[in-house]
Amino acid sequence: MPKRKIKKGASLRRFVAGVLALQMAASVSPAVSASETISTDPIFNPDYAQLIARSDLSYTGMIAGGYEGIPVANGRFGGPVWQPSQTTLCMQLNHTDTFMYNDASSESTTEGGALGQVYVDFGSAVFSYETQQHLSLYDGKLSITDENVEISVIAQNDKDAVAIHVNDKRENPQPITVELRMLRQPNVVRGEFSAISSFDLSNDGVAVLQQVFSEDCASGIEVNDFYCATAVALCTQDIQGEFSQAGAQSVKLTLDSQGGEFTIIIGGGSTMDESEDISAQAVSNAVNAPAYDEMYESNKAWWSDFWSKSYVYIPAQQDFEKRRNYYLYLAAISNRGNYPSKYNGGIWIGEGDRRDWGNWYWNWNQDSLYLPLYQANHAELMEPFFKMRESCYEQYEVAAEQLWGSEGIFIGETSGILGWETLPDDIAEDLREYYAGTGELTAELEEFAAKKNSYLVPWNYKISFSGTSVSWVSHTMVATQETAEHFWMKYCYDKDEEWLREHAYPFIKGAAEFYRNYYGFVKEEDGKYHFYRTNLHEHIGGGKDIIDDLSLARGTFAAAIAASEILGVDEDLRAEWQERLDNLADYPMVTDEGAIAYASADAFDGNVWAQGLEPSYYLRGLEGTESPKFKMLEKYDVLNMETRDQNMDDGQWETAINTYLSSSGYQNQYLNQLEDKNGSSRFLIDAAKLGRADDLTIMFPTQYQAFYDSPNWLHNEGDYYSAEGHGTFAAAIQEALNQSLAPTTGEEPVIRVFPAWPEAWDAKYKLAAQNGFIVSSSMTRGEVDYVEIESEAGEACLIRNPWDDNVVLYRNGVRETVLKGGLNDLLEFDTEEGDRIVLVKEGTDVDSLRTTELKSVSYFIINDDESNINYGGDWDEEYVAGNYRADKHVTKDADATLEYLFYGTGAELISDTGPDMGEIDVYIDGVFDQTIDCYSETPQQQVIVYTNSELDYAGHRIKLVNKSGDEMVVDGIVVRRTSSEKSVTVNDNDESISYVGEGWRYADNRTSEQDYMTDAHITYNDGDYVEYSFVGTGIGFMTEMYSDMGKIEVYVDGELVGEADCYTDSGRKSQQVIFKELNLEYGEHTIRVVKNGGQYMIVDGFAVWTGESMPLEEVELDYTSVPEKKKPDALPIVLAAAGAALVIAAAVTCVLYIRKKNRKNKAAK
Repeated sequence: MPKRKIKKGASLRRFVAGVLALQMAASVSPAVSASETISTDPIFNPDYAQLIARSDLSYTGMIAGGYEGIPVANGRFGGPVWQPSQTTLCMQLNHTDTFMYNDASSESTTEGGALGQVYVDFGSAVFSYETQQHLSLYDGKLSITDENVEISVIAQNDKDAVAIHVNDKRENPQPITVELRMLRQPNVVRGEFSAISSFDLSNDGVAVLQQVFSEDCASGIEVNDFYCATAVALCTQDIQGEFSQAGAQSVKLTLDSQGGEFTIIIGGGSTMDESEDISAQAVSNAVNAPAYDEMYESNKAWWSDFWSKSYVYIPAQQDFEKRRNYYLYLAAISNRGNYPSKYNGGIWIGEGDRRDWGNWYWNWNQDSLYLPLYQANHAELMEPFFKMRESCYEQYEVAAEQLWGSEGIFIGETSGILGWETLPDDIAEDLREYYAGTGELTAELEEFAAKKNSYLVPWNYKISFSGTSVSWVSHTMVATQETAEHFWMKYCYDKDEEWLREHAYPFIKGAAEFYRNYYGFVKEEDGKYHFYRTNLHEHIGGGKDIIDDLSLARGTFAAAIAASEILGVDEDLRAEWQERLDNLADYPMVTDEGAIAYASADAFDGNVWAQGLEPSYYLRGLEGTESPKFKMLEKYDVLNMETRDQNMDDGQWETAINTYLSSSGYQNQYLNQLEDKNGSSRFLIDAAKLGRADDLTIMFPTQYQAFYDSPNWLHNEGDYYSAEGHGTFAAAIQEALNQSLAPTTGEEPVIRVFPAWPEAWDAKYKLAAQNGFIVSSSMTRGEVDYVEIESEAGEACLIRNPWDDNVVLYRNGVRETVLKGGLNDLLEFDTEEGDRIVLVKEGTDVDSLRTTELKSVSYFIINDDESNINYGGDWDEEYVAGNYRADKHVTKDADATLEYLFYGTGAELISDTGPDMGEIDVYIDGVFDQTIDCYSETPQQQVIVYTNSELDYAGHRIKLVNKSGDEMVVDGIVVRRTSSEKSVTVNDNDESISYVGEGWRYADNRTSEQDYMTDAHITYNDGDYVEYSFVGTGIGFMTEMYSDMGKIEVYVDGELVGEADCYTDSGRKSQQVIFKELNLEYGEHTIRVVKNGGQYMIVDGFAVWTGESMPLEEVELDYTSVPEKKKPDALPIVLAAAGAALVIAAAVTCVLYIRKKNRKNKAAK
């Protein structure tokens, strides 16, 4: 298909000419002289190794359990590494293509299928509390060092092999044994299912562990049969040894170590093809593995290319940067096989076969893992997802017909690697009628389903709490549409029309046809198509007009129409899809009869969406942050800022904002600063899509609290170890930095830089955009510095102007033209494949922007006009040269207040001082801190008048009160986030914690109390105590505070060091670190906490300060040389020169200012 080119003076929009007339004011000036040139090197050109190293994992001490092991893999094969004892290193071997069951199993459990474990026993203690463990993300290498040993673990990038390189530095080396262990009994048989494991020592110098999982389907339908074989091959390089069988479940290789360096090689493989000799493949992978140094160099090249494709750089929020980068590492080590990474573990599981929630794919959780990958320019990591879906396509067709009597394809919210079990015709008919509500649960169906897994869609009714066939995931339709959206979005990003034809279109068409022919999709007397009997995730069962279905129907039908037009196919169906799209029911409103919603009917005068309508069969958890209702923002470009700005939203943007402000997510994450515990909520992504930058200054740090500082940074959900929270967090970061949005599905996308990024956080990024563009940009103190665009597909480029000024365009280093326009105007220009475009504000010296510098800063500055600052009383906002960003808030109202919530370790107030200024009372977290006096004989601007740097890193609220009634100025708030050492949290159920006394009990379900990891230990006996030994420089005791709690005594190393009172009458407070001892000498210490009053003492965990430094630099505060905000054009202002001194002489006090507006009781929103 020919590339779209811009015709000057004509719009690319398909809608009625003239809709954009006001917005398209931007135009192209006549070409300027091409003599001015710039370098084609990236403007920000850091050392990528150093940039990514900012996100490395480091841990001091031993990692005792596999669930905390640091994962190393090649995208298919590998696993976590840990030290179960001072003498032993362990690694579990997993494979992304290994499963124990498929959808037709009659014997499935919560197992997932690992390959084996390798134990390296050094014969003497080589690991200790001083062991240094470091995962280098840039080259995928785990280094483990102690005084007498150096170990490196890498996974070969192009073959399934792992290398454990050992440098034994002991003066008296002991024999080393390498043990290869099975993970279960050799012969496990249950009904038709079997898991058979065996060793093969027939290959010289190689031990092989073989596994075969198989199950013939009980119904006798051959397509449902299951087979999966795996193999692990063990050998060595640069050292000899002897294998021996060490019982039925292990083989040992004894190495006569003389010290020095050698390498243990572990080859692997997994297949579902019975004709493939997977053992031979594993042996080949092991014996043909290159030498360690050669493997490492090859890996470095692979990882270097991987990391060069995108970056985010956030000096003042490096933790956010780290979590995004670590997620990309996890995605890279688990998404290069035939099946995608699993939300509940997979490659990083270290507890044998354990896979809580089974080896099924749960769409809601899985989708969290895919969300960041397109923008991160790593669509290749979606290939396993596409492979799995395409391999199951015929089964999805069977599912649509057998379960729903529909056309197209159906993908269940939960499904396995088969996709759908083909059912006997009579069972399918009974099930279809039962799910439609037109038939009863027959005895034949009950008997057939008795041994089937109730997590899967067709058998989910077995755990229904509605008393009907409608259950948790039984009638959830959206996995089909969301799958189609992923296929569509890949095309939108790379514009590969052949891929659209051969791979994407069958899914897009299949999803559209499923909705079109679903019996619950009905055209009623109002002329609109309504949905019946579908679920809203796990929150509404079998409701009417579920908002997710209405959102995704709009996107799916529109994508099918657009794709069929591009490919020139299915013209007859296109008309059918268009008719459905044109007549879809409106989204339900809270004022509609039978509305099901979290928000009340009077919120925003009823201009708020509901989540669905009655009738329904069950309601659950509408108050949860993850409760979905914004698919129109998240999928298919149904509604976004472009829809709004191109006047195509029909008022829906206002409704979306109202719904957002009325939502449980806003209540939880913004107003109450409660993190979403497992991280799967898309609410931060929704906030970014709505452009809520100021809200994200609160919600990003809030949600970050969900991450646990375990050695491997994986989220311990209590019943599985997940990266889904990393995925949603990374996606939200990227969406806040860059968006490419089509105004509606199938229209031309428009790039927006920093559309929802907090102005206080300087940042740079390189991310992918639709139409084959790679976008790089930088923001400094709220001002965009430049935009770089690489064209990989030669498409026309549309971008919103980030400056209130004309824009200079450089193409391949040559100044080409000036694009006339103002802030947010739509700029358009052609590109050819390979073009490198640079856009800067007119008058900008591009070379002055070039940098390679990397830094981490310990503060950021909130300007006085941020919407989260709540001003109480009469305030004026003034534009004044010399103030921070040339504006300030001023009041003379006695008792006027300011309140601001921030996350950090300290706060500073930037204000004016002078003869008219007076006293200000400062409160922190509701407690009076001090009175500050802003009086001075000589007027001064941008003065730090208040500092508090003694806070714990957490959410805090600062309140300022105009005490004297004289003039009070707020110019900005400096938020400090300095922390000299890292702390890690140890949960109360850690095996190394001792509970002494008769009153202790363990409570494993304290979700409503919001305890850490939803559990706690509780005692009612005075004198009972808890004891914990740790290595570090500090310790904190984490508990609850409540009216039934009392006093505790704390001992460290046997000495009483303090008391604390856990009583409060102001409601339950969870996860309270009520006592800290932070000045200990680095080493091993023991804390004892004794109950000494009250009804209960609760142990929620311990915070351990490890002695490791946080990578934050104490940078001198510099806020004087910053771009000043754009003033209203009609009111000229005198601007201070860049770098003006803080002290403004009295003679200069006649500088002009603008009184912008009077503010009374300004709300946060």
